[in-house]
Amino acid sequence: MVVIIPNPNDQLQLVKLQEKLCSRYSTKDDYMCKVFPLWIPLPLPIDFAPDQLKQFSKTLRQVTIYPPQENLLCPVAITTDTGVINTSLELVRSKQLKKIDPQAFQPVSLKIFRFGIKNQRSQNTVSITDSVWVKL
Repeated sequence: MVVIIPNPNDQLQLVKLQEKLCSRYSTKDDYMCKVFPLWIPLPLPIDFAPDQLKQFSKTLRQVTIYPPQENLLCPVAITTDTGVINTSLELVRSKQLKKIDPQAFQPVSLKIFRFGIKNQRSQNTVSITDSVWVKL
């Protein structure tokens, strides 16, 4: 699976958003927990070769993470030369769906990030085997 890994400054913004969501929407009966790692999965072919990462990264124009929706997923729009790829980022989990006020949160645009291939070694161990830094 190909993923986008935000740079540390953008990850800090996302962690602050996680904290804001947890503090605002957690209840005594249904608390929210943060999800890590903060990687954005891309719906690309599984057999994406490492040399294709560099070629694909050159087609990227914009990556925007939008406020969470009712399903607690943040929609992500990745604009390329050929169109828009839609995916989502899971920031928090909860037993119940919450009514989130999207107006309370600002979209986050990623300007510098790593673009890499996720390797799942076991159920609890993941790593990035190949990556390319991208600056938009």
